[in-house]
Formats: sequence, C-alpha cells, structure tokens
Amino acid sequence: MKKTRICANCGAEHAIEDMFEVEGDWLCEDCADRLTVICDHCAERIYAENAIEDEHYSLCHDCDCIIRTYSAYYDDDGRTYCESC
Repeated sequence: MKKTRICANCGAEHAIEDMFEVEGDWLCEDCADRLTVICDHCAERIYAENAIEDEHYSLCHDCDCIIRTYSAYYDDDGRTYCESC
C-alpha cells in the first residue's frame, strides 16, 4: 500500500514520493513549484515569501521577483532591483 499525504496548500492527496516537505509542510509538486524556491546558499526548498526575509535574497522593487542579494542592483535610496528592471 502506497503512503500518501495531503498537500498543505491545495488539500489534494498525493503519493508521498511525489511530494516535497517544505518548512514542516507537505506540498504536491504543482504547489511546490508555484510557492517555493531552492535556496542557492543552503540548497533547501523554502517558501518564496520567506526567501525575501533571508539575508541572501531580496525582492525587486519594480517587478517583485526574488533575486540573489549579490546580483541585485541598488538605487540611491537602497531599493533593490533585478537586472531586467
């Protein structure tokens, strides 16, 4: 019998081998792809919204994309921008 888990985001039941554990939650692949990122620093999957609170990431002031702090561009007011913006 296959072990299953309920996705903490969408509530659907999936085989455990098709899920990801993220910060104590179990997420299906679709939800994990939409809601999480792989941290370049620690290689852990974390919620995207929590990545911007990490010292290694910032949020672009214009487009709200998550960018690595070391590759961010800064204006005179200290706001961060991605390369595109």
